[in-house]
Amino acid sequence: DRRPPRPGEGVLAKMMRVAALILVVAVGGTDAFTTGGAFALPQRVALRRGAVAVSMSTKPKETWQERAEALANPLTSPLDKPKILSDLLGMREDIAASVTKVINRESKPEDELLGPIGKRQLKAQETVRRQLRDDILPSARETLEELRERARSSDSRPDPREQFRRVQGLVTDQLDELTASGKPPTLPEPRKLAQDLAQEVRNVFQSTPEGLEQPPYEVVASAAGFEVREYEGFTVARRSMAAGAGVNRTFAEGRSFNALAGFLFGDNERDEAMAMTTPVFVERGGGAEVMSFVIPMDKGGDVPAPRDDSVEISEMPAARYAVREFAGFVTDKEVEFQRKELLKDLEAEGYEVFEGEAVTVAQYNPPYTLPTSRRNEVLIKVGEKKDKEDKAEEEAAAPLKEEGEGEGAAGEGDATISGKEPSYGVYAEQEFKDWGKEEGDEGDAKAEAGEATEVAAAEVAEEEGEGEGKKKK
Repeated sequence: DRRPPRPGEGVLAKMMRVAALILVVAVGGTDAFTTGGAFALPQRVALRRGAVAVSMSTKPKETWQERAEALANPLTSPLDKPKILSDLLGMREDIAASVTKVINRESKPEDELLGPIGKRQLKAQETVRRQLRDDILPSARETLEELRERARSSDSRPDPREQFRRVQGLVTDQLDELTASGKPPTLPEPRKLAQDLAQEVRNVFQSTPEGLEQPPYEVVASAAGFEVREYEGFTVARRSMAAGAGVNRTFAEGRSFNALAGFLFGDNERDEAMAMTTPVFVERGGGAEVMSFVIPMDKGGDVPAPRDDSVEISEMPAARYAVREFAGFVTDKEVEFQRKELLKDLEAEGYEVFEGEAVTVAQYNPPYTLPTSRRNEVLIKVGEKKDKEDKAEEEAAAPLKEEGEGEGAAGEGDATISGKEPSYGVYAEQEFKDWGKEEGDEGDAKAEAGEATEVAAAEVAEEEGEGEGKKKK
């Protein structure tokens, strides 16, 4: 602005003018400056705006649904929301087109009006509703009865005074440990404490928690209901637990979680605390089950030995897994449902499956994350995807394999061919051989048997030819 300043015009007045221009852009769009209206600017300014618009058009454009979700997201910075609102005002035509499709019933409301986060939340709500209706609520009474029976069968009930003394002793031990060096304990910085608290508040709403390390992997393929990942090798702390269901599984997993978390937080030979990681893996199927915590990558091979004998350090080799994600709660019925759905999708896509009965469950979130925001996964080890030609050959070979099994079973008798009733030629061949042995005239018997063999071979060839014709047809 090269105009001479007006009398009394200061910095505040200039800021008000700039704000008014921004408001005009938001309400009227770029046309307000280039169509000769009341706010028309010189043409060079409009061209400059056009040049900027061209340079920005190379970036991937977000949809209005994604921008609307960013505006409504409570985690979006307030400083970014005016720009997002301005972008939405510039997408009025796209918004009107989506709303028109919904009104004319050309599309479903969730397909046109929801962004990726909204669609995920809608699917999560349906999953949680199904879990509550079909699994959790029907089994709640049975779970309460089982807990009541456990309380009745307990020989000794905890004494409240004994419990208080135990907690008091734990607090005293912690205070002694903190003051053992003779120096006051180091308190966290207020700023760091506030950042950590804000992060935990955000984790209430996020499917993948912030600030937690994950094992490295690469997504090599994606389908409608799953994705295929190539995991690199990583180190874990593992603890075996007896296979069970319902309350028994809950108690077993609770004990394993506490033991593994204690190891990470310093219950090891070096009293060394390590960072918490995600997810928590639980291997199910095939007898004993195993819970695993991922060791931070910066530890490398220098992992302290655990004090708890039930905790062991192990290396997980690189492997390929098919992964299906689901929200809500990890119950026995839900894991089995997701496993069967994943196997069904893998069969349809033509993937080779290893150990289909075994499944690994991954849980990413802290307990206070909303059920509809929780990220759970089932993982099944897979091989390469078969192409269409290989899959077609296997489908064509399936009837041949069944027929071959029938021939093998029928081959136990000398006079059975192709799993069918033996023909006249086969019976005749065997009869002539037996007659030759009884009469002692082996020459004539061999000749007669040879003719019978030719008859039998011709009959078999004819049957096989008919079978091949049917298969080709």
